[in-house]
Amino acid sequence: MKKWFILMVGTVFLMSCQNGNREQEMKKFIADYVAAVKPLEKQANLAEWDASVTGSAAKYKETSELELKLTEIRSNKGDFEKIKNFLKENIQNPVLKREMELLYEAFAPNQGDPAILKEIIEKQSEVEQEFNTFRATLDGEIVPDNQLKGILKTETKDMKKRQQAWEATKQIGTEIAPQVIELALLRNKLAKSLGYDNYFQMSLALSDQNDKELVALFDQLDEMIRDEYAKIKDEMDSIQAKKYGIDKDKLMPWHYEDPFFQEGITLNTVDLDQFYAGKDLAAIAKKFYTGIGLDVESVLKRSSLYEQPGKMQHAFCTNIDHGQDVRVLANLKPDAEWMDTILHELGHAMYDKYLGNDLPYLLREPAHSFTTEAIAMMFGRQAKNPEFLKTYCGVDEKTAEKIAPELYRSTKFQQLTFSRWCQVMMRFEKALYENPDKGVDYFNTLWWQLKEKYQLLRKPAGRNNPDWAAKIHISAYPVYYQNYMLGELLASQFQSYIADHILKTDNIRQTFLGGNPAIGVFLKEKVFAPGSLYKWNDMIERATGEKLTPTHYRDQFISGETSAQ
Repeated sequence: MKKWFILMVGTVFLMSCQNGNREQEMKKFIADYVAAVKPLEKQANLAEWDASVTGSAAKYKETSELELKLTEIRSNKGDFEKIKNFLKENIQNPVLKREMELLYEAFAPNQGDPAILKEIIEKQSEVEQEFNTFRATLDGEIVPDNQLKGILKTETKDMKKRQQAWEATKQIGTEIAPQVIELALLRNKLAKSLGYDNYFQMSLALSDQNDKELVALFDQLDEMIRDEYAKIKDEMDSIQAKKYGIDKDKLMPWHYEDPFFQEGITLNTVDLDQFYAGKDLAAIAKKFYTGIGLDVESVLKRSSLYEQPGKMQHAFCTNIDHGQDVRVLANLKPDAEWMDTILHELGHAMYDKYLGNDLPYLLREPAHSFTTEAIAMMFGRQAKNPEFLKTYCGVDEKTAEKIAPELYRSTKFQQLTFSRWCQVMMRFEKALYENPDKGVDYFNTLWWQLKEKYQLLRKPAGRNNPDWAAKIHISAYPVYYQNYMLGELLASQFQSYIADHILKTDNIRQTFLGGNPAIGVFLKEKVFAPGSLYKWNDMIERATGEKLTPTHYRDQFISGETSAQ
């Protein structure tokens, strides 16, 4: 008995030593990897920032070169084998295990032919540069995107001018469509060499998503939203037809305000832009976030918020160093769309800024792309909130109460319109990577088939242009758009939780999120601080008590009448 006990203790001790040694090996592997990539990632992020702000070709080239260096590190096949072997171990340390899982996701897509990887990075950088520096022409003059969108938003008399402005927003598509097809073929070649059917499937799998489950969820959303959307689309069409003095059956894509019809319409009953006219949107956003205990000042100081020549015309947030150097790029104008945008981008920034200080480098990222989108979207919605307008824009109580139902109606129009647009994007990208060799004309046709089916838009007679290629995500940020829809679902889930558990209100449709520091405490502790320590659905369940569900989105935007609670 004594000998058996000694043997057992010795075996346990030996196993403990072996496990301890393996953990030390893993920790050293991670430390060496971080030491190699950390300075390169910072340099790459800074170069990309400078490129986006200035349009500098040299900076785009520098970004591409640094991305190639990072790819070289992550394409090391010996290191990838070590990661796979480490993951076969019974890793007891949950932090260490999670770091290894994320390393696997970082290395796996880079295990293909280095020549293919290099070509993808270089071509994607070229396309992104062309997108960011391109300026459309209208009546022989170069015009920025904001001006074209302004025409689509305000022009009510000259329908030819509206059509020309809409067509101008698609000019970039004709320029780059062949390159986008070429990129799709290259990405597929890489995915197939790594054992995947195509790049769409690979991208989802390596971001902890499943292509079949995603399609099933989008089918569920289609079923849930289709009939309600048809009603509000008819309502929107009645408003637009009256505005332009034409029959509903004559409405074309340029009779809506957004070039892709992804944002609904502005209701005649509420001119939301008037409340933001002449206002300092950055100052409003700062006051809002400060009121819930989230400090945006350091972010705003580093940001580029206004138009300048050569600058990217869209908006984004970036975390330069996995630390406190968080920045926002925008092109602010004093209107409702840009109020939404700056609240949105600063939502991303707060997620990045308040990632747990005690997290190791590899875990200092959001749980998933769509979880940070959820925070950004939840806060962006506040731009149409009556209490927000009262608090930060000086709208009086009587006016706020009067416009509240129409603000909700407008938000509902926006949300359901966006959900149908996401259907188009997800299904188009799925088809693009399933059959990229079908050519530009095939995808020109497919694009309008999807827009007719899901958005209920009419294709312009005889149009055979690559309008799909005018959407930057398809070329530069592939297989990402589904995250926006997942983000909207989660935004509703977070909003419902805050309404129920923090604010103690049953107003789940127009929940005002300002002025309560407890909201910031909840987000910092339950959502931001864990970073990517937990898989996304585990984080969501820990924060809200349930895994991701579309029920809160349904309750906020589909069930019941189109009026505020």
